[in-house]
Amino acid sequence: MKKLPILFILVFLLLVTTACRLISPTSTATAPAESTSLPAITVPPTEAATQAALPTPTPRPTAIPATVTPFAPIRGTIGADNFKLRSGPGFYFDTIALYKENSTVEVYGQTPGSGWYYVVASDHLAGWMKSEYITLAGDAEELPSMSDNNASLISGHVRNNQGQGLSGISVVLFSAEDQNSQDNTLTNANGEYFLYLPASLKGNYTIGINGYNCQSNAVDSTCNLQYGFPSAQSISLPYTSGISIEFVLPPLQ
Repeated sequence: MKKLPILFILVFLLLVTTACRLISPTSTATAPAESTSLPAITVPPTEAATQAALPTPTPRPTAIPATVTPFAPIRGTIGADNFKLRSGPGFYFDTIALYKENSTVEVYGQTPGSGWYYVVASDHLAGWMKSEYITLAGDAEELPSMSDNNASLISGHVRNNQGQGLSGISVVLFSAEDQNSQDNTLTNANGEYFLYLPASLKGNYTIGINGYNCQSNAVDSTCNLQYGFPSAQSISLPYTSGISIEFVLPPLQ
């Protein structure tokens, strides 16, 4: 009879243990770990386009560019009748128009050596005129240097036998077939001369010294030339790279 209570107690303990397991779970829920990375942000299409259109910043310049002042032309008065306006700075260029003496032009520039002025006439035609027949209302030294890109150039110096440049010496170029077809120019204060020719000009030509003026440093007080004329030289045109021809005037014996 004493064994029954012991068995009963064992059964009772087994039932209690099972009930506790059902009421109190032994597993503990684990919270998800906190993310350390930020979520990706999608830029709306309109904002992306705006950002892409922003210009790249430009570095500031290290120096301020100089201000260019437009050149004001100088009024010129023509000193000869039937004076020719030409398409280029030389006698071999075509004539555009003729102007009467005392007509006025606006002078915008000059060739090196001051042989020709680039002008705009009162009828708005533009071209080149020989400078020695135009009286300026201003200083010719203020005129910018200009040249014609459609012209070929013959240039050089006239010097004495000591190497000094001679001013006011006339250099002439003429055709071997027609000596009446010619161009000429005067040397400047440094003894330089410049002859501009149409790039299309062809044939055999002669260039030489044919005169002087009384303002030349090669004359005496009575306007007598103190030097002789050197021999002329023959050239063949066209000469695309430009020609430099030097002259040396021999002293009088």
